[in-house]
Amino acid sequence: MAHEYFRSSQKVTLFKAGLSTSVLLLMLTAVLLPKAQLPLVSLFISALELLYFVFHEAGHILFGFMGEFISVAGGTAGQLFIPMLFLAAAIYRRRFYAVAFFIFWIGHNLINISRYIGDARQQTLRLISPGALLTGEQAIHDWNYLLSRLGLLWADHFLSAFIFGIGVLIMLFAAAWPFLYYYLSQPDRIKSTPMHRM
Repeated sequence: MAHEYFRSSQKVTLFKAGLSTSVLLLMLTAVLLPKAQLPLVSLFISALELLYFVFHEAGHILFGFMGEFISVAGGTAGQLFIPMLFLAAAIYRRRFYAVAFFIFWIGHNLINISRYIGDARQQTLRLISPGALLTGEQAIHDWNYLLSRLGLLWADHFLSAFIFGIGVLIMLFAAAWPFLYYYLSQPDRIKSTPMHRM
């Protein structure tokens, strides 16, 4: 029989799985090939990146009372925590098509973080910090600070590539997940085969 855990109130169809995967692959294309002519998808990706900024700054505030290092690292932690929270809620409620999107969301988040890590030495990214705007101080480059403290500033490009690769793999898994869910939710038809009846 189908794995009981993967049974939900959602109707599971091959068409729905294919549609979900197609949308996620379009999103993946927009992420990896920014120059691709996918205006609506690219607009949605840009909206996600705006959310990352909000989550990132919220992380700094949330972890701000735990010391400077944790406060700075809290930006990245906050950026990842919210999508993980949504993913956990979707798994708990057995909304398995939504699971695919939230897995993708985490993967894309890692892509965004990898760019920040890779800029640790050059510091060419334009940084926007509400705290710095209010105080007039210069914004801290999180990953320049973190890697410098850890003695790993020299490895920023390697770490960036590693996180980027993990992000791509997670997004590919997200795109494959609807078909995996479709397979796991199917009832076992072995009992109906002539060989089994014999």
